[in-house]
Amino acid sequence: MLSMDTKFTIGDLITALKTDIFPDNSDNPLEERARKWELATKECITVCHTILIQHVTKPGLDDTKLSRWKRDKIEKCMKALSEYTEILGRSLTKERIEVNCMRGLARIYTEFSPDYIFIISNSYYGAILADIYWISDITIQDALLIAGGKLDISELGAKTPYIINHIEELLAKNKDVFKIYDLYTDTISEAFKCYKNGYHKAFNLLLLTSIEGLTRRLGVYLIKKQNLDVDPYADEYNSLDSFLRKIEWKEDLQISSTRLEALTARHQPVSFDDPFFDVKKFYEDKYITVKTRLDFLRRRFKENRDLILHGQEMEYNKPHHGYINSWALYEVLLAITEFYELYGNE
Repeated sequence: MLSMDTKFTIGDLITALKTDIFPDNSDNPLEERARKWELATKECITVCHTILIQHVTKPGLDDTKLSRWKRDKIEKCMKALSEYTEILGRSLTKERIEVNCMRGLARIYTEFSPDYIFIISNSYYGAILADIYWISDITIQDALLIAGGKLDISELGAKTPYIINHIEELLAKNKDVFKIYDLYTDTISEAFKCYKNGYHKAFNLLLLTSIEGLTRRLGVYLIKKQNLDVDPYADEYNSLDSFLRKIEWKEDLQISSTRLEALTARHQPVSFDDPFFDVKKFYEDKYITVKTRLDFLRRRFKENRDLILHGQEMEYNKPHHGYINSWALYEVLLAITEFYELYGNE
């Protein structure tokens, strides 16, 4: 059995996949359970390998025109999947599987349980082409279909009225919070009128300008509340990305670890089968900055926004555009209420 200090090679992985550790149709209950564990582990490795190939071949993208965030994200996804594959490959030994199965008898995890959320979060179609797992409205079924490249995201446009209602309810319930944002809330109302009248390009443009304006206004509010010695109007903060990235915001907003992973598109594999895995610590709440809270604005959303505002993308009237932009607006508005709860009036 390879120790963790020994390099795990592609040859080791191929050998592990091709070697039958336990027999089929055994009369021994432990061996029968172990065989299922073995096959499920191998299947999971095959899935990871398929996704790794997708990250390399990049179907649907021009490799010569990839944005920086896409290149960085692909590299991180491939690293994460490779490490997870190695963990799975090293676990394909008679001793490891038997120990896991025997331990499983006293726990609810009696069979190998791959970390589907980790795999989905690092999938090519989900993490790179779509990058919409930060939207809390996405169902598990939607997430799986997106990860497999089986869902036309235009179908999500049918849910736009639902999130518009959510936004209107949030604004109505927090009128005191949004008093200092009235210039932008008026624009939001105008955007919704455009949507109801079928002016989808105007709808999306107004949402984009509202999102940027609200985010910058929130930043000005936080600079004051956090006693930061920063001029928010300085040239170095001209772009929204630099505004969020370059200012040394304080880590003061409490958030659940699972929500944090969705917002930042960074998911660590959960190993319930590891006896030393600290479940409680893994799910502890974290304290984050406004940059981290609105991290999704700096990835695919930013890329699409830049193309539209610079006149390089003219087809921004598709059903899913309004859905994604509306959810981005909702998250920014929600973040404003969260920081207001923390700091109070300006």
